[in-house]
Amino acid sequence: MTNEINTNIDKGTKLLNEALKCYENGEYENAYKTYQEAGKFLAEANKRANTSEGQISLRYGGNRNFGVIYKVFESNTRGLLRDKPSQKKLKNIMSLIRENKVLSDEFNAYNAFTNPTNVGNPNEYVNEAISLITRYSKKVIRENNEKLINLFKEYRLNENISVDDREIELFENIEYLILHNKDFKNINKYNEIQKKLCEYVEENNTMLTESKNVDELYEEKINEFAERHNELTDDEIRLVKETRDPVKAKNLFDKHKAEVVTLLNKQINEGKDVESWNEILNKIDSKVYEHKTALTDIAEFIEIKNEIEG
Repeated sequence: MTNEINTNIDKGTKLLNEALKCYENGEYENAYKTYQEAGKFLAEANKRANTSEGQISLRYGGNRNFGVIYKVFESNTRGLLRDKPSQKKLKNIMSLIRENKVLSDEFNAYNAFTNPTNVGNPNEYVNEAISLITRYSKKVIRENNEKLINLFKEYRLNENISVDDREIELFENIEYLILHNKDFKNINKYNEIQKKLCEYVEENNTMLTESKNVDELYEEKINEFAERHNELTDDEIRLVKETRDPVKAKNLFDKHKAEVVTLLNKQINEGKDVESWNEILNKIDSKVYEHKTALTDIAEFIEIKNEIEG
């Protein structure tokens, strides 16, 4: 990612190479001066890298790239589906993205290019998407993106995720479009980015019978994140899909609750660890259907059933 540390390293490395050439050409005085200048850049890079600010820059880039931030979010969604407190954290992160105009605009821009759907003509699509991007200054982007990063740190999300080179290039190209208007000075840069975005959209386009707007994407994002996360089992993915529908979710809730209550009563009647099973039965029996917690509740019912049935 582009950041102050890597910039200083690049400058220092370039100057070191120049110093070596000077030595080879017998220009010892120039070589020494260049070497000293290189040392300043490398020392500054090392100094910054050992600060919390530097660590954030190394991970997210100097402008706190939204694409990388969002990838960190996605990689943590399975853990955030784990229980009610975690689900509340997930909801708070999503609410921040939805309600913060800068973050919402970034979401729209990145989502347009990273998740192209039903695109017939990639060139036209990319041109139109670029024209709809809301531009912001580096200061505004950084300040608002850091609000998300700070929330990640508060919630102790795992930020140590890998981003491949092609994703980094994609994320930085989108960031450039958000930070720069097209003019005669950067027309070549714009055209190169546009060409690469067209290639990416064409390769990653998904044809669906039903497209969804941004509000629908937000409402289903928990389930979509979990579905895309390859650590989920087939049964877990199926459950996530089914609980999207409130009617199906209610039927599943009632079905699994009734089954687990029956099994618990059987355990109690057989005199097996009566106190523990009674405690669990009281907890399960008191649960009432709520769509926002249905997925977690059903998963808990299934886990108890599996434990009893061995």
